[in-house]
Amino acid sequence: MSAINNAGFDIFESDCSLAAFRNDWNIIFQLFTMIEIIIGGIGYPLIFDYYEKIRHKRKGLKYNTSLFTKVALCSYLGVLLIGLAISYTYEFCVPGNETLVSLPNEFVLETGQTIKVFGEHPTFNKCWIIFYNTVSTRSAGFSTIDQHVFTKGTMLNYIVMMFVGGSPSSTAGGIRTTTLMVIIAAFISTFKGRSHTTLFKKTIPNETVKNSFLAFILGVFIVILVSIIIYYLPTSNPVEQPIYKQDWDLVSVLYEVSSAFGTVGLSYGVTSLTSSYGLVAIII
Repeated sequence: MSAINNAGFDIFESDCSLAAFRNDWNIIFQLFTMIEIIIGGIGYPLIFDYYEKIRHKRKGLKYNTSLFTKVALCSYLGVLLIGLAISYTYEFCVPGNETLVSLPNEFVLETGQTIKVFGEHPTFNKCWIIFYNTVSTRSAGFSTIDQHVFTKGTMLNYIVMMFVGGSPSSTAGGIRTTTLMVIIAAFISTFKGRSHTTLFKKTIPNETVKNSFLAFILGVFIVILVSIIIYYLPTSNPVEQPIYKQDWDLVSVLYEVSSAFGTVGLSYGVTSLTSSYGLVAIII
């Protein structure tokens, strides 16, 4: 229920959401939750429209899917696939040892016990971790690993994906993928010298274009404003503040606020240590 409604709540005894199901055969459980995440985030009107298309096709009748369905599907898949490509690029191509793929698989505990953090197939499991956590930014909020292990580039990518969110009339949040696609189409039409914005050979009303830009600008303003407020507020424990602030940069706060704006639920740890005023800002 949490997955299909993109809520992100879980009751597993783990410090990091679905971390207990991170590796090897456990990813089957992740796969089912991911399917539910996509179903909830892609929107029920879109699913129903394609259901009607299949039903009419079986009867030999012609049925044209709506412009809304086409734009919603293409924009959702576009954001997801581009986001995946960027995430893999940052985690595999960034030099140094600060990427997920560079982390060692085996750790020895104080008791002498050796544990394999990434299971029996570390390369595959690391690739799957990037894949699953990127899908989770669509507003799901589940995670299989501490978000600190990702590079800053991946974090910035996730910030954009969480800000955009999912499809309209879905269980996801954000400014919506269709809003982004209308804005991109408006830019392309302007560069081509067209007086109207078009998508799939259909004209988009100017009122829709204006509202899309308004939603985008308002969303950016809210996220940046709340991020600045929380960044300069003291933590809930002033004694720990100097130590914690070393890892509390503006990107971390922006990550937390974008997660709240997109109703995602992924956390970099900022929410747990911010003051009551910061929590009120995140709630708003």
